[in-house]
Amino acid sequence: MALPPSEMGDWEAVRPHVLEALYALPDQVWFATPDLRRVLFSSKSFEELYGLPLDELYRDPASPLALTNSDDTGEIARAHRTGRTSRTPQEVQYTVHRPDGTERILRLRTIPLLDDDGRMHMLAGVTEDVTEQATATAEIARLNDLLTTILDATSDAITLVSADDRVRYVNRTLREIAGVGDGDVAGLPVDEVLPGRTDLLRQLTQDVIADGRPRSLAWHQPRANRWLETTLTPADGGVLVVTEDRTEQRLAEARERQWTEATHRAERLDALGQMAGSIAHDVGNLVRLVLSGLHEATESLQRGDDASAALADATHAAERSLAITHQLLAFSRGTEGPPHPVVLDAVISGMQPLIRRTMGGEIVVELDLGSDRAHVESDEARLEQMLLNLITNARAAMPDGGRFTLMTRRRPADPETGRPSVVELIVADTGRGMTPDVAQRAFEPFFTTDDIRGTGLGLSTVLATAVAAGGGALIDSAAGVGTSVIVEMPIIDDHTAGTTDRLLLVDTFGPDSDATMDALAVAGHDVNRMTPSRIVAELDRNPRRYGLVVLDPLLDGGAGLALLRQLRSLHPAVPVVLLSGRTTHPELANDPVVHFVRPPYGQTELLRAVEHALGRT
Repeated sequence: MALPPSEMGDWEAVRPHVLEALYALPDQVWFATPDLRRVLFSSKSFEELYGLPLDELYRDPASPLALTNSDDTGEIARAHRTGRTSRTPQEVQYTVHRPDGTERILRLRTIPLLDDDGRMHMLAGVTEDVTEQATATAEIARLNDLLTTILDATSDAITLVSADDRVRYVNRTLREIAGVGDGDVAGLPVDEVLPGRTDLLRQLTQDVIADGRPRSLAWHQPRANRWLETTLTPADGGVLVVTEDRTEQRLAEARERQWTEATHRAERLDALGQMAGSIAHDVGNLVRLVLSGLHEATESLQRGDDASAALADATHAAERSLAITHQLLAFSRGTEGPPHPVVLDAVISGMQPLIRRTMGGEIVVELDLGSDRAHVESDEARLEQMLLNLITNARAAMPDGGRFTLMTRRRPADPETGRPSVVELIVADTGRGMTPDVAQRAFEPFFTTDDIRGTGLGLSTVLATAVAAGGGALIDSAAGVGTSVIVEMPIIDDHTAGTTDRLLLVDTFGPDSDATMDALAVAGHDVNRMTPSRIVAELDRNPRRYGLVVLDPLLDGGAGLALLRQLRSLHPAVPVVLLSGRTTHPELANDPVVHFVRPPYGQTELLRAVEHALGRT
């Protein structure tokens, strides 16, 4: 069939080069009679594709078929028959086993050439080597199958959502959860496949599509009582949604927390039990003072004399006994809260009575608090537990007495190494010490040399507390010499650090009041202490000097309550911390500037209430 002149171009100019171009092509171009009995022309690429000489093709057009599988041979014959019948191009892919033992995958396209009457007068074809492409396609298919198997085997529910909020893929886990069978759900709206999707997940999906930033969501499914964690990640123009069931992990973490808290509580109570003897002795002495004062007051009243001095002595002894009891109860019930700025020296100061009682009379106690009110990121209960573990370890290491030293100091930042400024806590004893192998393992959980009473969690808790605050701990010990535990915690930048608030403490002057004064001063507060009779006059003269009043409403047999009501009437803007957990007066209980310290309380609870009353966290 001749081409129309308009489609010929300058055929005569290119005709001498057509054969050269055909021979240069990597694909085989060939022409044959419609019945394929004779090959009219083939480019030399035939030899590379089939591994046969070109003469073999001209001699026997069927020679390439001998190199193919029987199934492929039938497919090639079918394509030729269809091409002759339908007069349309056909395509078939097959494998050739070349004489040199190698295999190639070829793709054949046949093109029927028709004369002016529509009859086929020649068959043209192009055969190309698609081995690499077919191999890559097969590998992709294999990897897709493997990926599908992996995704179906995982316990996570996985969905691929398109930009228009339609399902592109769901794995088997999600099908089981959603009750979707093996039918094709691709292209369906997500809400149709997953009608239980929450509004928040729907919104997060759209947010990820909008800005391309991943999102994560931990949520609870009330109906099944399951804790779930969903991650939404941009993927292929849509969003990959992966939901993991975290219920068992949550339960395991809760069990671990309960076990750890129970262990710490047992250690705390065990340590308090060791103090019981000296505490009973102290409380017993105070009770005897109370009884003696009451007896003296009774005799004075019987004689008609003034009994106020004897009653005051008895009251003071009873208050000291109550303070010891409250401190011990508060310490034994200590629970951890969220990390927040804590003055380490203030915590230690509040524990001084417990430290001295724990050590007893045979051990010399030296306290040197020199961190200058530095704040660390921790919790009072955790720090108390850490200190208690160090104290009890030191006491156990000195059964025959010795010297116990507890000191704090600031260590400045080192710009060269990038080390921040830290508080260094050093707890040292002159006890038995440790051998190098014991010291090396001392921080390991459950490692103990005390098989009878030891849990092996004391020093591991010390290290965990230091690490949680961003620091660390180390041990310097030698057998027969003693042990020093050095704990480092970074000093945090806190807006309360270095500031002072003048407090007015309404209290009697005694040992417990002195301890309260010391704790408030160590925490950075400027404290002025006055008796109840002077308090109102002081506030009248200097109404702007004090930021807070600390008051016991039961002071002097309940006179403190009348004083409190007078303060609230004359100076309603001054916050007040009441050393009482409740009051029977509703107008005080509902007063926004009246803050209560819940009994039993120690110095830690008092300091926390003061910080809260001053508007700090």
